[in-house]
Amino acid sequence: MNSEHGDTTAALHCGPGHGGPAELADMQRRLVLALTLTLPLMVLAMSAAWRMPVVGSALLTAAVVFGAGRPLLARGLSSLRTRQPDMFLLISVGVLVAYVASLSAALLGRTATHLYFETAAALTTLTLLGQVLELRARRLVDEAVGQLESLLPALAHRMDEDGHERDITTDQVRTGDRLRVRPGEALPADGIVIDGQARLDESLLSGEASPVDRGEGQRVMAATVNHAGSFLMSVTGTGQYTVLAGIGRLTESARQGRPAIARLADRVSARFVPAVLAMAALTATAWWTLGGQEQFWLGLVSAISVVIIACPCALGLATPMSVAVGTGLGARMGVLFRDIEALERLGEIDVVVIDKTGTLTEGRPSVESFKVTDRDESRCLALAASVEAASEHPVARALVRLAESRDLGLRPVESFRADPGRGAEGSVDGVHVSVGNLDFVAERTAGEDGPTRLAALEAGLGSGQATRAFIAIDGRPAAVATFTDKEKPGSREAVDMLTNAGLEIVLASGDSRGAVDRLAGGLGISTRHASVSPAGKARLVERLRAGGKRVAMAGDGVNDAPALAASDVGIAMGTGTGMAIAASAVTLVRGDLRAVARAVHLSRATMRNIRQNLAFAFGYNALALPLAAGVLYPVWGLALDPMVASITMSL
Repeated sequence: MNSEHGDTTAALHCGPGHGGPAELADMQRRLVLALTLTLPLMVLAMSAAWRMPVVGSALLTAAVVFGAGRPLLARGLSSLRTRQPDMFLLISVGVLVAYVASLSAALLGRTATHLYFETAAALTTLTLLGQVLELRARRLVDEAVGQLESLLPALAHRMDEDGHERDITTDQVRTGDRLRVRPGEALPADGIVIDGQARLDESLLSGEASPVDRGEGQRVMAATVNHAGSFLMSVTGTGQYTVLAGIGRLTESARQGRPAIARLADRVSARFVPAVLAMAALTATAWWTLGGQEQFWLGLVSAISVVIIACPCALGLATPMSVAVGTGLGARMGVLFRDIEALERLGEIDVVVIDKTGTLTEGRPSVESFKVTDRDESRCLALAASVEAASEHPVARALVRLAESRDLGLRPVESFRADPGRGAEGSVDGVHVSVGNLDFVAERTAGEDGPTRLAALEAGLGSGQATRAFIAIDGRPAAVATFTDKEKPGSREAVDMLTNAGLEIVLASGDSRGAVDRLAGGLGISTRHASVSPAGKARLVERLRAGGKRVAMAGDGVNDAPALAASDVGIAMGTGTGMAIAASAVTLVRGDLRAVARAVHLSRATMRNIRQNLAFAFGYNALALPLAAGVLYPVWGLALDPMVASITMSL
């Protein structure tokens, strides 16, 4: 519970289970008991033929209030002790006053019109019903995660160093192991395909209904099912370090959080509850003072109605149910929210800044051409690939793959240094090698002919429609490589979905102007920025925010981390780097931008639901509280029965 203000959600939990199966089972038993005992009370109370004896009514009501409803009274008492009044204090006061007043009326012989045993029982039963509904909503989320966990296989096929295959239990799998996955089998861990092809069903993790193809170098996730093909994978994550485990942690963390609007409601509720109790006392006092002894019972009934009808059920029931369902649906769609604030903020964004490589493209570029100046091509490629082997950038991996395909041995690198988003450098075989974009390499070229050689290399690239990397050896331009990276399936649809959601899209990439323009033009993105450094992306996000925009940043690499952290909502591709994911509030399990548009709609729907319930709650109270206080009684002789108040309050 937040120590700064009363947290009505925290009060909803019966114990440490926070919505676990045992708590739900207990609440369901209590609801059945309360309902079984309350129905006869209500039926007989409305029957004109005969009424249940007072003793029987008192005993049945006591069983409901003090037996089935004991956790509700305990929470009301707890909120009083901690001086953080919440809805359960109102419920407890209303129920106890109704029961005690009815018992007193019975003892005084006023049994004709002033018994409200059924009201106390009905209010307790309706509150228990609300608890069961919320706990069931939470259970749906638990079942979704549990369904994923149940897909983990009992055995894994590990390839030993000598090439022999041996079956081990899934809990024996370790990072770095090589596992064989056959058709029809579920993956026991996260990893990277190192040999073979697969067609995986990732629907339960990513929300994508159709199986997806995975090949060498691509990431695969635990609990996904291999529909076709046999492949060898290298394990990158096991147990609690898998995407699957992350879904459970993030979902639980998010649903236990509080959206800002609900925290505001908590602060209002902390003042609202004492005000209602004071109004109830004032109502009773006013009737007793103005009406005399004959209006004693009317004053008491009006006070009970005030307490009951003011109960803020939308704060205590509808809000946490909306949060539980919203975060659970997000997990099923492949969208993981770090906290509930991320779910709330995502629906408020105006602009989405999107990185290019690995976000709109597959992030697995291949070398299109490798052009040298006056050096040996194989040696130049081997030196460049040796430096890039220590880099995480997709372009670097492409150079390494090309060198390996030509059987060029990679050399050890000394004094390696990377400038994320620009390039990398280091010493190989006694020479200094720089690999990166034009600005990065130009800063490291020496001599009068350095800029001329770089300009000649760039001029040889033609229209500049491809991503390129320049290479310098010992401060002299040596080569330039161009790359092609396929557009990620669904990128065009994602852009259309985001645009239709009323969002402005900005493409920001460290790639050349030509490569950025080519991709942006094909996707229909009009605002684009090329050759942007990581710091430049962060400054772009900050400028947009300074202009009053609420900005989401979507990226997958180390170079995107500053911008992800600077945005209102950072969105990381689940296929990206750990640093990008750590800097983000939202993670897309499959790295599919279409999930962003779905998540935006989900956020808006969740917050709209919460706002509607809060508006209904306070609007209803504003209209009904005067009726409960008896303002119509002097004119038309109408008073609001507490049982009617309890039913309308719950509705």
